[in-house]
Amino acid sequence: MNNKYYNSKLLLFGEYTIINGSQALAIPLKEYKGRWQNASSNASKLQLSLPDFAEYLDDLQQRKNLLFSFDSKAFQEELSKGLYFESSIPLGYGLGSSGALCAAIYDTFCTSKIVEKKTEAIQKLKSIFAQMESFFHGSSSGIDPLICYLNESILMQSKNQFELVQLPNTINDASFFLLNTHLPRKTEPLVNHFIESCKNEQYKTLCNDQLNVYNNRAINHLLKANWSSLFETIHQIGAFQYDHFDKMIPESFRKLWATALEKDVYKLKICGAGGGGFIIGFSLDFKKAQKELAAYTIQKVPLCY
Repeated sequence: MNNKYYNSKLLLFGEYTIINGSQALAIPLKEYKGRWQNASSNASKLQLSLPDFAEYLDDLQQRKNLLFSFDSKAFQEELSKGLYFESSIPLGYGLGSSGALCAAIYDTFCTSKIVEKKTEAIQKLKSIFAQMESFFHGSSSGIDPLICYLNESILMQSKNQFELVQLPNTINDASFFLLNTHLPRKTEPLVNHFIESCKNEQYKTLCNDQLNVYNNRAINHLLKANWSSLFETIHQIGAFQYDHFDKMIPESFRKLWATALEKDVYKLKICGAGGGGFIIGFSLDFKKAQKELAAYTIQKVPLCY
């Protein structure tokens, strides 16, 4: 069994806006990861939904609907010996815990893996991972496990158009960071709230004309390494979210969010669905931001490794 680590992923830009057709940018995050391990006892407690997932994949294969060649027998045998996926990726934080698992299963038990990174091959991989991850979410774009498998940043121009991108290194003390709210949250109710809100044409137009524009502009600034302009644009994103995404910002963090808007030390924006989990921050002076946020749990997010 391979001892390889599978990194988590972070949606850096595009939360909610991608639903209405904006760009999105997701990156691998090696600070949280998972790998195969074997348990000598209590394996069933560690395996969680793995046996059910194995049956799901085997059933698809038996019906000739599985999109890749899968060694079901080997997977089942390894599970019987105590195989489990040891992961530091927190559940419910939107970091791709199921994506890393899908990547690990495909990488280990697919008998004819796709390894090239040409557009056609990546599209096929995305479809494979969408099918796999639908076991956990009911439906999936396949992007999360794709990032975990390729360990590459992906720019999504739309839901079905994407490309691998190389991100620039930040300079001096500029940095993205994650602020841990230590609050549990569920994605589905928040996404449903946004979709319901967008049935109001005035609200949807407001999001499209402002937030989508800020989001795409921020991605452009990042790709061009325009850090000062990126800082200002993240301020605009954070201000819009403060005014119009009240359910996505935990009440206990609204005061801190307002402070970020008033000062120019750091800026905050929603991470994933929001409502808890992580908050994404960006500062042109990370050390200064660390001092300002000394009472909170934050960690730096490198764009390149």
